[in-house]
Amino acid sequence: MNLLHTLSAQKKLSHEQIAGFIEQAEQGKISLSQQAAVLSGLNVKGITAQELASFAKTLLKKMIL
Repeated sequence: MNLLHTLSAQKKLSHEQIAGFIEQAEQGKISLSQQAAVLSGLNVKGITAQELASFAKTLLKKMIL
């Protein structure tokens, strides 16, 4: 999973990476332990405002109103 490599290199995740992560997680293509590893890596690196906004935008698009 290249997200872990990106995070371990202390680099920011792009909007596309975050949206892809959420999509794959929703479809069950990423195990819970892999999801936890990515979220833990993000926490250790420190989430940026841009990354947080990308998570929020992607999740809001998936909401059923």
